[in-house]
Amino acid sequence: MRFSGESGLMEIRDILVINKSDLGTTKTEAIHTSAKTGEGIAALVEAIQAHHNSLVTSGALAKRRARAARAEVIRLLQSRMADSILRALETARAQTF
Repeated sequence: MRFSGESGLMEIRDILVINKSDLGTTKTEAIHTSAKTGEGIAALVEAIQAHHNSLVTSGALAKRRARAARAEVIRLLQSRMADSILRALETARAQTF
């Protein structure tokens, strides 16, 4: 069993469950594929490309990338600040002894 974050996606072997569909925010399309035979791969590629184009056209991709970049900057700043605080504490502790 695998869960995918807060996306409401859960995989149990051959069963795919998409939760939160009652919110009306999911536009779910089932594409059946077979890695063994290659069946459905072209349809999957087409669906991925269409989804990407939709994200680009709507501006959602740019918003997601900006949000991800902002989150990364915040994470880096928090990490550096934590390192700086820990170094200051170690220095203060060393001077006390």
